[in-house]
Amino acid sequence: MNSRRSMWIVAICLSGALPVPTRTAAQSSQDRLVSQIQSHTRSGFAYVANRSSDSVSAFEIDGNTGALTSSSGVAPFQAGNGPIFVVANAKFVFVADLGSFQVSGYSIDRLTGALTQVPGSPFDAGPNPESVCLSPSGKFLYATDSDDGSGSIAAWSVDPKTGVLTTIPGSPYPAGVEPIWMAFSRKGTFAYVTDIASNQVLGYTVDQHTGALAPIAGSPFGTGSFPWSVATDTSADFVYVANSGSNDISAYQASDTGALTSIAGSPFMAGTAPLSITIDPLGTFAYVTNADSDNLSAYTIDPQTGALISINGSPFSAGLSPNSAVVDPSRKFFYVNNAGSANISAYTIDSATGTLTQIAGSPFPEWGSEPSSIAVSGVRGTARW
Repeated sequence: MNSRRSMWIVAICLSGALPVPTRTAAQSSQDRLVSQIQSHTRSGFAYVANRSSDSVSAFEIDGNTGALTSSSGVAPFQAGNGPIFVVANAKFVFVADLGSFQVSGYSIDRLTGALTQVPGSPFDAGPNPESVCLSPSGKFLYATDSDDGSGSIAAWSVDPKTGVLTTIPGSPYPAGVEPIWMAFSRKGTFAYVTDIASNQVLGYTVDQHTGALAPIAGSPFGTGSFPWSVATDTSADFVYVANSGSNDISAYQASDTGALTSIAGSPFMAGTAPLSITIDPLGTFAYVTNADSDNLSAYTIDPQTGALISINGSPFSAGLSPNSAVVDPSRKFFYVNNAGSANISAYTIDSATGTLTQIAGSPFPEWGSEPSSIAVSGVRGTARW
């Protein structure tokens, strides 16, 4: 994920023999602006899909404190009908519009976080798109769909300059009965999808040139009851599934072919109705939102075995019905979307222990209705002019 600093520092050395020119009002104003830029650090932007108000809210992340402020003071951006899931990278935001069977695409203003629809948006996605997922390279986008007991995955290539989506030949791909959530292996060579109706996780190989999907030998693999989300350990080959019905986490080791084998000790206990499982960028910690117990289960990941070990102080309190969460690219902050209380809980992450501490001002108000998903863009070190 590329980042870009938009600050230039120019040093001018003047000899003591030369007269010092008088500063004009414009120059003084520019000096003040440069000073403000130098004292301001942004970690990126957070985006929330608001299902009932058909909008996407945008927030600026303070890189020093983790606090959220409405990006540029703007109101939520218009989305399609029933936006239910949002993903983002440094350049684009994509939203699954459940009610209109489409995916909306937006380009990100890297200075303000404002969203502008990409050409051709929204794009047809098939029936009932539950989620969207970007490949690690950002080259491909996928949406999980389900219709009358038949699941599928819609797939597109993403234009790196414009964000325009082009359907991949062979799309949509069969995906069980009711696919919900999708995640990629660390290299993007494998993809895993939860099928909540059949209590299974589906595995696919991913063609790195075309984005085409093909079932992994041995797929599907058994899970607990009502598997909701899936996440992968980016530093190893571990796969985790949050089972919302059995209140636990299934853990797997992925082979060189992508096939999954249960890890010793799996499943690991979580809270009540675990929905979203999130792993920090280094694969050190795992966090789970428990929708019915209004809290977060936190674990360290054993780097050798993939086993989950409860972090001291876990579970940590959240808002009402936490349903989606994300770690920002700096690994310093953790954000939780609380669907029931319509706000965002924000935490700092202790880099040594994984312990969560609420940020001053948290929870932060959400400006839409029925917030359903949260994502963070990877804009680091960008100063605002």
